[in-house]
Amino acid sequence: MPKKSNGKYLHNPCNKMKIKKVIFCCFRNKRVLKPLIVFALFSFFLILSAEDMRPYRLINSDDVTIRKNKSGYYTTHLTGNVHFFYGNTEFFSDKAILRDLEKTADLIGNVEVYEDTLALYAKTVTYYRLEEKIILRDSVFFKETHRDSTIRTFQSDYVEYLREKRNLIAKGQVNAYDERESVFGNCGYLTYDLNSGYGYLIEEPEVFLRSDDSLSIKAQKIDYYKDCKKVVANFDVVTKYKKNTVLSDFAIYMSENSEAIFLGQPYFSSSYADAYSQEMHLFFDEENIHQATLLDSCRLFFSTEEYGEKDNKINANRIKIDFLDGAVKTCFAFENVRSYYQQKQEEKKDFLINQARGEELVIFINDDKEVDRIELKQKVNGSYKFMTKQFE
Repeated sequence: MPKKSNGKYLHNPCNKMKIKKVIFCCFRNKRVLKPLIVFALFSFFLILSAEDMRPYRLINSDDVTIRKNKSGYYTTHLTGNVHFFYGNTEFFSDKAILRDLEKTADLIGNVEVYEDTLALYAKTVTYYRLEEKIILRDSVFFKETHRDSTIRTFQSDYVEYLREKRNLIAKGQVNAYDERESVFGNCGYLTYDLNSGYGYLIEEPEVFLRSDDSLSIKAQKIDYYKDCKKVVANFDVVTKYKKNTVLSDFAIYMSENSEAIFLGQPYFSSSYADAYSQEMHLFFDEENIHQATLLDSCRLFFSTEEYGEKDNKINANRIKIDFLDGAVKTCFAFENVRSYYQQKQEEKKDFLINQARGEELVIFINDDKEVDRIELKQKVNGSYKFMTKQFE
């Protein structure tokens, strides 16, 4: 493949001397002169017929064949190290066919297209000059370079790119990656607007939102917004983070404050707790979920041991849970609180059963993963049952 040109070949004085020698030899050799004149006339009329379109400029081709059809339109076949421009868009390929009637260019083999901050690669490309549309097929790689030198890429079987609208559609086995936000996604269909930064994924989409791929979201449709700082998932949403899973109808993830919002009767499940509510907020740190907030019709079932029986229960209008290394550390419940806690029964040790109601509840769990104390406030009523083991 030829290297990307800076378009300054003809400005080099040495190259101008080479061109003069070639022209002189052409005029002495009539066999060479005739096809050269045909090619020059074709290029001239091609430019005249396309005054309303971006100008064409051929930089290199090992072989050039020009054919004229019955209607008087030309078809140009370029073979070997093909390199040309349409306006500021640069094209490379092994072969190319330029059709004057259809105003199209077909490029075949090791195709590369460069424009501004974009680099496009594929096995075959068709450029529709009237619509300013570029179709890429087979092993497509689409790269956008940001001002901070980070990249956003799309790989797929098929890409349709509208130059003037700066809109991209990818189909097939689509993979997307954003280096700046460490976001990776895959789906069967993706669209992306380069101007607004908005796009969406459908057909079994899944995105990974952490550099270690620990946070993933699946849904029927996933929307992403400028710089992937906000991701919205719709319908049958499954969110996974290490040992935690959330099922919901709707989810929003915001990378700036590492927060996920779930709506539509979300259900949270982990190795320590299960939770249900109408709305749920999860806050992430570098290693784990460090806080969860449940709103409206909240139910929490938890265990103080990993993978233990989750037979401790809290119902309330609002619940806030603080986690430490994935385990429940502190639990706050507000409004219409009903709680049930049963301490693990062990031989030669007292244990208790607590069932209570109130307007505010706080449960503190110590480093040994046992309930350290329970605090109830406002309109408190309930029962405590202490069971004493008999020592032998």
